[in-house]
Amino acid sequence: MIFVGFRASFAQNDNSTANVKNNVLSISIGETVESEISGGEKNSYSIYLKQGQILRIDLEENGIDLVVILYKAENNEMISRADFGSGFLREVLTGKISTDGDYKVVIEPQQSVKKGKYKILISVRENENLNDIKQIKAERLMSEGFTHINKDTADGAKEAVKLWTEALNIWQELNESYWISYTKNALGAAFYSLGENTKALDFYNAALASNKTAGNDSLEATIVNNIGVVFSDTGERNKALENYFKSLSLKRKIGNKNGEATTLNNIGEILSDTGKKEEALKYFKESLTGKRSLDNKEGEAIVLNNIGGVLSSLGKKQEALECYDQALEINKSIDNKSGQATAIFNIGAVQNTLGEKLKALNLYKQALTLYESVDDKPGISLTKIGLGEIYFSFGERREALKYFDEALQTAASVNYKKALALALNNLGSAHSALEDKKEALKYYSQALELLRSFEDKKGEANALNNIGSVYLDMDDVSRAVDFFAQSLLKSNEIGDRQGQAVTLGNMAYISSIWDEDRNAAQFVSKSLALLRITGDKNGETLLLSNLMFTWNKLGNRRLAIFFGKQSINKSQLLRALVRSSEIDSATQKSFLKTVDDRYRFLAELLIEQGEYDLAIEILNLYQDQQFFDFNFDPSSPVKQIKLNVREQDFAARYEAAVNKIARIVSQIDQIKRQAGEFPEDAQKSSSEQLGNELKTAEAEYLKLFKDAELAFAENRTK
Repeated sequence: MIFVGFRASFAQNDNSTANVKNNVLSISIGETVESEISGGEKNSYSIYLKQGQILRIDLEENGIDLVVILYKAENNEMISRADFGSGFLREVLTGKISTDGDYKVVIEPQQSVKKGKYKILISVRENENLNDIKQIKAERLMSEGFTHINKDTADGAKEAVKLWTEALNIWQELNESYWISYTKNALGAAFYSLGENTKALDFYNAALASNKTAGNDSLEATIVNNIGVVFSDTGERNKALENYFKSLSLKRKIGNKNGEATTLNNIGEILSDTGKKEEALKYFKESLTGKRSLDNKEGEAIVLNNIGGVLSSLGKKQEALECYDQALEINKSIDNKSGQATAIFNIGAVQNTLGEKLKALNLYKQALTLYESVDDKPGISLTKIGLGEIYFSFGERREALKYFDEALQTAASVNYKKALALALNNLGSAHSALEDKKEALKYYSQALELLRSFEDKKGEANALNNIGSVYLDMDDVSRAVDFFAQSLLKSNEIGDRQGQAVTLGNMAYISSIWDEDRNAAQFVSKSLALLRITGDKNGETLLLSNLMFTWNKLGNRRLAIFFGKQSINKSQLLRALVRSSEIDSATQKSFLKTVDDRYRFLAELLIEQGEYDLAIEILNLYQDQQFFDFNFDPSSPVKQIKLNVREQDFAARYEAAVNKIARIVSQIDQIKRQAGEFPEDAQKSSSEQLGNELKTAEAEYLKLFKDAELAFAENRTK
């Protein structure tokens, strides 16, 4: 018996479990029947067939991935099975019947969802003709192509292209308009997986043109969604949104709830990437509701990860962690190792921004093991970048370089541009730290060009800032200022508070070099406030130490000592976080090397002031054995430097001033997110009022520095 179905299986018996509900439905030959089905169910249709007849079963899916199986009714022997795989809209099964008898056509879901729809047409002809032979061959070619494409390798995709191109020629000979359009769409997906976006778009557009004849709304919805994905990758976000909204309208028209939820998620991703975080949240939450209503666990976990990403970027770290934890538990329940790895990686990323780098390191290693177990190359490349960044922050530059190089090679093997750009950017940072500035500029420039090619504005801002830092290290201050200004413009455009803070800190340093201490203080005030909003403890600690260096350069030793004490106390808390993680002593000591300059510099300042006992205390804190003892209790109090009365007073005023600026900036951000592009009069008024309050708060902050400079001025050097 010759039977071909996509992903054809070996003959076997129907061993369906007892807890699967079997719905016996009626159908007539040549009749199109529409029905619903849910996870945990199967629908069966009984038909009588004669030897020599040509059977064709067409199954069109709507919001659910199905498999169609043909059994002999008398012994439940499986004759053939068709399954195109997730993401494709139609199953087809064609063949020549070898014996008379009763047969059973069974429809089963391939995923656990509450409900989906389908249309089924069973047609029979008495005699085989040349077209039947051609159709069976085309189906076989399609089936083999799906087997190759599902290997998720470049070679597999290339083989699929070869097979589907041959199948397309046959469909065109047979004038099968639907299958012509369908196969062109599949070819577009294959070229997309190979990173050949231009060819992918050509085939998707050709599929759209062919579908005008077929007039299939479901297929059109899939094609325009795929076009949106390509435009998203190439950075043409407006075109991506245009196609996503077309797809959304079509999916709502045909009642494809699962597809609707997926497209809502895609829209949310575009809005998030362009800085419209609150609007993105609205679409993500609507998508989440849709996935949950269908009990689509995998889809639910994906959306939860995306919601977590938006919340994290808005500074709502705890809420983000809750979303990631939910995503992790869901992926565990469905044994999705790649999904588990993604959630664990995201949790690690939040811990990293909170300064808990050793927790992040352990989580990244867990994620890498899971990604490698399923050969998820995009996940492997991103995780190796994360690991490299952690080792870089510990001062282990060579170890970081190793991970960045490996990530670059892995990302290149699958043409994963996001990871390629990140790896290049980080390679630039590693070479800069190793004093190879020329090599650093080369990698940063390559990253910048790639990031601009797909309009990753946050990544672009980061690369611009990094290039500025290299020029600053090379004493080319004019060029540094130019790149910092470009970086700040990009960060402002998308509301990236952490990026703004880093660049403002660099501009503060330049202002101090030019003896523009007021400008430096203003930049620092904004930077500290933004770091407070984003919860970047490590960044705030670094900025405080930079203030120590700046005020020392400006000649006010006492004020420099104050900020040095603040930086050391926060560094002590970070060290405690590092020690509380399960990590080897060598790595902990490597981390300590990255902060030793602030301890030693403060000790030198104190020695200059004749405060020898306090200087010794600082050096003892640096070498504090408690952080390396085997029985260290992380809950025990962390040693801190005591502040004198004047320092305590200024510290309280300083904290209040920074928190006030942070509060006002957060309120302004919230109004902007709620208002969108067309704010109401009340929102404009509130924003203007808060803007005036921010100016007042910044002026008070500057006055605080002026007061402090005078208060600490008795030891100012001439």
